[in-house]
Amino acid sequence: MPFVIRSTVLLLLLAAPCPGMTHGSVTADDDMCRIRVGYLTAHFKIYLPRTHQHQEFCEDLPRSGEAVFVLDYTHRDLSAMAVDFRIIRNVTGLGRFATQRDVDRIDDLESVTVFYQAARVENDALTVLHDFSDAGEYLGIITASDSRTQRVYSAVFPFEVNYLRLEKIPLFILLVLIVQLCYWMSKRSAHEN
Repeated sequence: MPFVIRSTVLLLLLAAPCPGMTHGSVTADDDMCRIRVGYLTAHFKIYLPRTHQHQEFCEDLPRSGEAVFVLDYTHRDLSAMAVDFRIIRNVTGLGRFATQRDVDRIDDLESVTVFYQAARVENDALTVLHDFSDAGEYLGIITASDSRTQRVYSAVFPFEVNYLRLEKIPLFILLVLIVQLCYWMSKRSAHEN
């Protein structure tokens, strides 16, 4: 029986998502989501207040509806920059691997934009509210402009709304089959002894 338990624990660990497997400019860091806007950093959170109250999300949202995006500046230079926020439908065909370069190739950015908040200077944080009516793949685009140096820094983060992780279903089925096989083999070997 210990073989079955060890096998099950090992398979569960292999199936668990790794913190380094994040995508876009958002990464998980000590239970906090961190976004890089060029060399600048900020804590990044998304809330679904109507359905998930105070639960924080880094990127993918399990439900559509009202979402609150919060960008808490950890780099003080962001407080002096004009920051804008845009959400577009992900039309790149690259899913989670879309980057700023792919956004730059979109001919008509306005036609795929579902939300835009013009650049503004905020002291400590930028908060954005958007009501998602459609499920799907989106790209969040944050742009910070430094008026002193005329430099522009950006971050692109792919995310899904109302997602269903179908790619994990085959892994779960495989896990169940392996556990069942291990159990059957341990019963068989115990019966033979």
